[in-house]
Amino acid sequence: MELKALAFLSYSRFDDQHEGGRLTQLREYLEKEVRFQTATDFSIFQDRLDIKWGQKWKERIDNSIDSTTFLIPIVTPSFFKSDACKDEVTRFLHRESELNRNDLILPIYYTDCRELNDPAVQSTGSLATEIANRQYADWRPLRFKDFESADLRAAVADLARNITEALERKRVSVSPQRAGVIAQAVPEGARLVKRFQVNANEKWQATGVRAMQGQDLYVIWISGGWTANPGHAWYTADGYETIPAKPGYAVPDAPEGSLVGRVEDTAFHLGGRGRVPEDVGTGELYLTINDDLDGRYGVGYVDNRGHIQVEIYERTTG
Repeated sequence: MELKALAFLSYSRFDDQHEGGRLTQLREYLEKEVRFQTATDFSIFQDRLDIKWGQKWKERIDNSIDSTTFLIPIVTPSFFKSDACKDEVTRFLHRESELNRNDLILPIYYTDCRELNDPAVQSTGSLATEIANRQYADWRPLRFKDFESADLRAAVADLARNITEALERKRVSVSPQRAGVIAQAVPEGARLVKRFQVNANEKWQATGVRAMQGQDLYVIWISGGWTANPGHAWYTADGYETIPAKPGYAVPDAPEGSLVGRVEDTAFHLGGRGRVPEDVGTGELYLTINDDLDGRYGVGYVDNRGHIQVEIYERTTG
C-alpha cells in the first residue's frame, strides 16, 4: 500500500519558543493549506521528542521507502548551529540522490543569517551552500506579520503550491544508458564552474557565468524534471523530443521543453548535454525551457511546472 505524503519540520526549538510558537503556527497553517489545495490529508511532523517522529523518520528515511516525503528547514542562525538540523538535511540530500529528485527539501529563510548573506561565510559550509542553491521561500519580510494578513496567507499558499506540484510531479527516471552518458559527459580538462537550478516557469534566467573567446562552456543536466505543457508527461532537459518547437519559441525547431541557452541575442539548443557555440561572442549565459516566449499559442510560461539542476563546466582552449 502506498504511504501518504508527509513532511518533517527541521528547526530550532529555541526559535519557536522565542517567536511565541509562530513556527508551530506556520506548520499548522501549511498542513491545512495543502489539505485545501489537494483535498488530501497532509501531516508535518514537528517534535523530534515525539515517538511518532522517530517511527515515521525510520519508516521514510532509514528504510528508504519510495514515497513522497519532504523536509522543511526553517533557516535561522540557530538552524546552522544545530547538529540535528545538519543531520536531517544530510540524510534528505542522500534520499533525493537515491530517488533522482531535487524537490524534496523546501527551505524557509526565516531571519537573516550570515551563512547565507555573506559569500565568504557561505563558502566555508556545505550546508549553507546547499540551502543557498535551493529555491527557498524568503520569509524575512513576513516575520512580524499576523497570520491572518493577506501577505502571509499568500506566502503559505505559495509554500503549499510547491508541495502540491511536487506531489503531482512524476518521478523522472534515468535509464542505465542515460546514466552512463551523464557519467561520461564532462569533457577532459573541464572544471565545474557552477551548479544552477533552471525553473520551468521563468523565461531567460541569468546564470552569472560568462561566455568568452578562448573558452568552451558545457551545460550538463544532472537531475530534476519539468514540463512546458501540463497535458504532457514530465521530462528531463532533453525535452519532448518528438515535438519540434514552433516559431516564437525560445529556439524554434529544437525539441519543445528542452533546455536552451542564450548569450547576448543568440539563442541555441543545449538539451541534456550541450556546448555553448563558439560564435556567440562574449556575454552572460542565460538558460530557460524551450517554450512560447510571448504567449503566442496560449499562456506561455505561466502554466509550466518543475525545475532541473544543471552543472556548468568551462575548459580553456587557448
